[in-house]
Amino acid sequence: MRKPAHGKNAGRWRRVAGFWCLAAVLGAALIVMPLALGGQKVHQKVQLKGPEGGHSSANSPGIWDEVDAEIDLSGLWGSIDPDNDVDPFVYTEPITGNVHLFWASWNGEFYEIAHAERPLGSVWNGMELVQAVAPDSRDNLTPRAIRDVLGLLHVSWARKGSFTSSVYHAVRVSGGWTEPSLLSGMEMASEPFPWLDDNRTMVDYQTPMEIVTVEITVSIGGYSGGSDDIDPSQVTVESETVMRTLAPQ
Repeated sequence: MRKPAHGKNAGRWRRVAGFWCLAAVLGAALIVMPLALGGQKVHQKVQLKGPEGGHSSANSPGIWDEVDAEIDLSGLWGSIDPDNDVDPFVYTEPITGNVHLFWASWNGEFYEIAHAERPLGSVWNGMELVQAVAPDSRDNLTPRAIRDVLGLLHVSWARKGSFTSSVYHAVRVSGGWTEPSLLSGMEMASEPFPWLDDNRTMVDYQTPMEIVTVEITVSIGGYSGGSDDIDPSQVTVESETVMRTLAPQ
């Protein structure tokens, strides 16, 4: 007796369905594998080392793991050396949502404070240098940033020496970064934190005995409020120590 025709058709359709199912699985694998490998590559590239050889700064434990989980840094692969670069810090602007990344970049001889920005919904704009730092300054770089009421971006960092350390500060205008200014004296200072007090820009840093608060004043010569780039040489940055309080023991 001949088998019903629909039996052959059913077998044919099963073979066709099986073929397309296999093709779909292979296609999904081809799509997923590069994504997985790409994600792994991003993960490896963005884990900068801290001073103790870990993945984050000794003064900000875990911050890089948080950054790694939340921010895609693939556009900065060529700018980051995961074996040497240290102390990443991310500042997200509360109003615009723009993300700023600061870190200490090793150029083969000494460290440089580096900065990159990613506007909301866009890509990283590439690395720019804030200041070259002297050799033997790997420890305790810890850059911190904030944007003031005038829209200027401030960054402060500490550079540890053998017996003293120095706290520096720089301001970014549309034309670039100002020449960094020295905030601390001959003391073992660390962990600078820029913050806003109403319309004033302040920087705190700590010594073994006290917490020092410095007020930053920025004036721009010849600025008319237009859209042209502001030359950093037109910017005057002044600092004044306004408070000293005992450090917690």
